[in-house]
Amino acid sequence: MKVTVNQLKNAFATYHLPRLSEIPDLDLYMDQVILYVRKHFSLFPYSSAENFITPSMINNYVKSGLIPAPIGKKYGRRHIAYILAVFFLKQVFSLEEVKAFIYLQTKATSEAEAYEMFCDFLENELKNFDPEGGRSPLTLSTEAELSMFHAIKSIVNKLYSQSLMKNLILK
Repeated sequence: MKVTVNQLKNAFATYHLPRLSEIPDLDLYMDQVILYVRKHFSLFPYSSAENFITPSMINNYVKSGLIPAPIGKKYGRRHIAYILAVFFLKQVFSLEEVKAFIYLQTKATSEAEAYEMFCDFLENELKNFDPEGGRSPLTLSTEAELSMFHAIKSIVNKLYSQSLMKNLILK
């Protein structure tokens, strides 16, 4: 089913990423983690891919130190928050950049505060998302033009963020 630009804008505006206190206070096994995470990404196109999230991905993130190790093969709130953030961040950053980003954020504040800020910023950007990017709808009249505009905007935002992270690392 094809979705209109306005339907996407409305879906983005109402998206909610669970806060730490909203993540179940239960220890989950890997299969439960995958089901929980998939539920929170169903709005986005990449979530329909079979390899969107796999146990081996999560295991690799743990082995590389990207997310904390589970406790007795179980994942708690903290782990789920990391996994949710990583899956958004990896849409624009390499895994090494995600690791650096998380390090910088948790160095500046607590893990919990960094995650809450991440959720707030993400939801705010989605809520205020403007498909035309502040331009007249006449200048961006096709979905192909909108796609190009946002791809370029993503590239510029990524480059800017990478520059900021590099400056922070060099301090």
